[in-house]
Amino acid sequence: MPTETRVLFARSHVEQDEIDGFDREIDALEELHIEFAVATLERLMEADGRDLEGMAPGPALLRSFILSEDEYATVFEVCFEHGVTLLSDPEAYANAMYLPRWVDELGDLTPRTVCTEDDAPELALELAKTLTRPLFVRDHLKSAKEDWEGACFIPEGASDDDFLAILRTLKAVRGDLFSGGYAVREFIDLKPLPYREGRRVITEEHRVAVVNGEVAAHAPYHDLDVDRLTDRALELIPEVVRRVGLEHFCVDLARRRDGRLCVMELNALEVVRLPEQMDPRELYRALV
Repeated sequence: MPTETRVLFARSHVEQDEIDGFDREIDALEELHIEFAVATLERLMEADGRDLEGMAPGPALLRSFILSEDEYATVFEVCFEHGVTLLSDPEAYANAMYLPRWVDELGDLTPRTVCTEDDAPELALELAKTLTRPLFVRDHLKSAKEDWEGACFIPEGASDDDFLAILRTLKAVRGDLFSGGYAVREFIDLKPLPYREGRRVITEEHRVAVVNGEVAAHAPYHDLDVDRLTDRALELIPEVVRRVGLEHFCVDLARRRDGRLCVMELNALEVVRLPEQMDPRELYRALV
């Protein structure tokens, strides 16, 4: 990757800067003397590139909020028109963000999953009969973990009516942000930690940032007292890279109760929140 790679932060004027998590990333870039620029996300999404006019042409890593495939394509195009080439093209971005684009490629590395192409809960119920309960449901882009029992988790003894009600609640909770269709996943037995969020038990999970197909940085997903992944555990990542064919993305790994690791989630590097225990300098050193 050329040394002139820089970072473009697309911050929202709707969100307060102090809660988007980017200030500590900017501090890291300043320490490393890596060029960065700040643009207004809403302008870029309207194909308004005025914030890019002072940015030198060349490759850049975008850091922003979750965008739909079409929204990212708009941002990519306006950047390209101003000489800035984002590291992930729209297809690569979507292939990392949308679960149906990667779940089959990962095969046995991730929980068994069925997906619908629309928001018909009855079809999801029929397809889910091939899975073993309990189950976890989400749309193609995101879950609604904040309503764990009402819109996310389907216990082993749930009736068909219960199943349909949970999917309809998920659709309602996600509202206009509901994306694609339903994804129903087997809920595997993960290693619990002695913490809870409401009634949901927190389990051991880790976020791994991949740049140029290699591990750039990693840290526990939750800001809790958890051991970092060992180099041996990270040997799973090259296989993930090989299967999904992506260069720049994030992998969320979870530890099963039996100690094995599995892939719970892929995300685009452009829009993930870095865990509190991840040193952004580790990520950005990989750019140069």
